[in-house]
Amino acid sequence: MELRYSRQVHPYLLSEADQQKLIDSTVTICGCGGLGSPVLLYLSAAGIGTIHVFDYEVVEPSNLNRQILYTDTDIGKSKADTAVKHLKALNPTITLHAHIVDIVKSEEFTKAVKQSDVVVDCLDTFSIRRFVGRLADASNIPLVHGGLYGWQGELSIFLPGDKPSLEETLLGREDQYGVPVLGPVAGVIGCMQALETIKLLIGQPSIDVDKFHMFDAQDGSWFSYPK
Repeated sequence: MELRYSRQVHPYLLSEADQQKLIDSTVTICGCGGLGSPVLLYLSAAGIGTIHVFDYEVVEPSNLNRQILYTDTDIGKSKADTAVKHLKALNPTITLHAHIVDIVKSEEFTKAVKQSDVVVDCLDTFSIRRFVGRLADASNIPLVHGGLYGWQGELSIFLPGDKPSLEETLLGREDQYGVPVLGPVAGVIGCMQALETIKLLIGQPSIDVDKFHMFDAQDGSWFSYPK
């Protein structure tokens, strides 16, 4: 096994067979902003063999407090292209694909989801999340969801056939733009999304999939409630 994975391939962590599962896996990341940045960094470092990166936005100054994949010199550049460039430098042994497309209108996205082992929702618009949840469910692909607002973040896993589905849990929620986000909160939730993705890929038991798991950064607490 490659030396770069030697600290995670360990009797108390991952077996060589687990690591090979990661190398053989394909994951689709929806959005590479505040949540997507830590998700992409940690999944790339862990050795996920193929990662599809979907985001059609460009880097803006207001992104830089939380979107840790980017620097000031990246302002105005494609998020997906720039993310892939940085991630290839981090781990040149994996395959990364940048997709600068509208997820809802793109056959590229549908194809990537159907080829994936896990889909990770790092989006910030409920309407697109509902579409992604519906497609993942129809394609029989598990989805790891994360969300942010101010001091709080949320985490949940949706397995194919789950009721309620992600789409159903988000019904009635309206898109909001420019919501307040504290960078470290995005980091906590994004890291948890990456962790739960790895656990799904190797068959490790996940968090309770019947609940939303909420993190409150003001007191460092976690609480859960039924979907």
